[in-house]
Amino acid sequence: MALPSALRDLPGEVIPQGLGRAADERGVVQVLFEQRRSENIAFCRTMASVYALHRVMYADGEAEYLARPGDYAEAVQARRRLSAAAEAVEAQVSTLLRIGSAAASHAIETAVGFVERIPKVFALIGEGVIAPKAGEVALTRSRVLTGDQVVVFDRLLADRLTEQYEVLSLPALREAADLLVEQIDPDGVERRRRAAEQDRRVTFRPEEDGMAAAFALLPAHDVQELSTRVDHIAGTVCAEDPRTQPQRYADGLMQLTRGYSTLGCQCEATECRYREARFQGEPDADGVITRFITMINVVVNERDLAEPAGDAERLAEPEPVGEAPPAPAGLGYLVGHGPITGAHARDLAARDDAKLRPFGQRISDVEADDATPEVAGAARCSPGAQEKMSRGSRDFVFACAFAEIIAHLEGHSGPGEGVGGTSLDDPGPDDSGPDDSGPGDGDPPPGGGGLPGGGGLPGALVTARGSAGYRPSADLRRYLRLVFPRCVFPFCSRPASRAQIDHRREYDHRAPALGGGTTAEQIQPLCVARHQLKTAGEWLDARLPDGRILWTSPEGRRYIVDPAGIVLQLFPDLARVEWIVPEGAPSPPEAAAAPGGRTRLQREHARREKLRRRNVATLEAERARGNIAPSDVEDAIAAALGAPRPRFRAPSFDGPPPY
Repeated sequence: MALPSALRDLPGEVIPQGLGRAADERGVVQVLFEQRRSENIAFCRTMASVYALHRVMYADGEAEYLARPGDYAEAVQARRRLSAAAEAVEAQVSTLLRIGSAAASHAIETAVGFVERIPKVFALIGEGVIAPKAGEVALTRSRVLTGDQVVVFDRLLADRLTEQYEVLSLPALREAADLLVEQIDPDGVERRRRAAEQDRRVTFRPEEDGMAAAFALLPAHDVQELSTRVDHIAGTVCAEDPRTQPQRYADGLMQLTRGYSTLGCQCEATECRYREARFQGEPDADGVITRFITMINVVVNERDLAEPAGDAERLAEPEPVGEAPPAPAGLGYLVGHGPITGAHARDLAARDDAKLRPFGQRISDVEADDATPEVAGAARCSPGAQEKMSRGSRDFVFACAFAEIIAHLEGHSGPGEGVGGTSLDDPGPDDSGPDDSGPGDGDPPPGGGGLPGGGGLPGALVTARGSAGYRPSADLRRYLRLVFPRCVFPFCSRPASRAQIDHRREYDHRAPALGGGTTAEQIQPLCVARHQLKTAGEWLDARLPDGRILWTSPEGRRYIVDPAGIVLQLFPDLARVEWIVPEGAPSPPEAAAAPGGRTRLQREHARREKLRRRNVATLEAERARGNIAPSDVEDAIAAALGAPRPRFRAPSFDGPPPY
């Protein structure tokens, strides 16, 4: 491949080696991969050099001063020397790295934190497992822990990052780190949260060119409420509005402060019905008065809301330092933010505008334990019986604390909706088939369980309505909102609420029995851009037996994503759902097989399914070869050659094909 003219004019030092010899897209991708790996190594070496300079010029002198205290005069002189040494280190780092003094101070602090607090996670940056930004996120999350606690955090997070070849986006890594912090220091997390709420504030400062900046530090649930309101009002314009999404967000925030409920469209159409901005409580173009109550979603186990004493007992018995923390218990999950403490979830549930909505219909303890699957699937608890059931130690039903949306929003389709996909928040009709009776009118779908990928835990606790056609039911849409925090594409951070619903196996509209059904195991959230990539066949996904997703790039690189993140770690009972699928409508005549056999689209779907099976089989073969223990002879040869024994084997999941 010939270098583009713009690159040929650049100095040779800035052109990666091999880029000019790359013959096609695959070659350029390989060069980019090697460049990223080199940059990770260079970052680690830079941080190690900054740390060494800090130790030589400052830290060693500080340690000597602290170990040998003298009289007051000597202490004053020593502190002056240390202060001068700190300034000298900062000046050296600033000039050598070509950065300002504040950035140099941050670089020194980061280098010290990486080497002294989380060395295992730091090593993963050099090995290409995570990016430097991800390492800085982990370091920031670890700063609230003591020296002994951070050792446990570093070990557990490094194990999590190297587990089963899985990749984590920044929000997913942040959630995993927060969960570890809450497990290691549960009482400290709640104490710091209450102290942080006292520091909430809003500040304003002037900027250049007639602009100004506003900064707000608010509780996470308040920010989620504000974000939802701004997102809603930004969508109350037609598709021809010339403003970008950030501009609509900025204008929408100001409109909310002025008392408006709609943004006011700025398109050129004089007859646009969304042109006029309307105040709160003012009738819209149809004469409807809209009442807005913004929704925030908090997932929490019902037993944790009913029994706060259990959480207090857990906090009163900290785990011994150096041991792995217990399985997560007593925590909640604020959708759009991450794990929260049980006390925080109870505070939100106690709000006047909160509404508890148990998911599905509960199966009684006797039915779940003693009845056969057929009987347990047919017998259901009525809503009245659910209210009368005692909340004992067997009450496993999970519930959600919601502040409901009661709104009629005007404008075009919201983010994530469009041709070829259905939004998670799409209020469309349930696809419940011709029989609109309650749960219990059909058989569970093949695969069973509510865990994405099939399987699930034994013994369903609740039943929920599935779907017999293409569109997901209301229960399925709600289930996806609870289980999937974000788009399931590797490293994508777009919230699932702003993504489209994708069928893992392509849905066959001509013959639904030949394609992937609309079940909890077969649907997943994908943002619009990644959904289009998958539809075009450039990227291929395959569900692994454990429920995770194997993504394969056009160049053959493989990435594994856990679609549910930490949600199923916190709430494993979410996998214990029995989906009741109503009987579908009779197949229309056009759904019959074509006289000439399968259509071109059906053949393409079959080809992709064959590739999925091949990709999963190749991955399993790679794992099997990697799990073969070396023989004693191989160990002896390696020892004789002086080969170092690795501390742990980091997966090369994004290496050259096949790895």
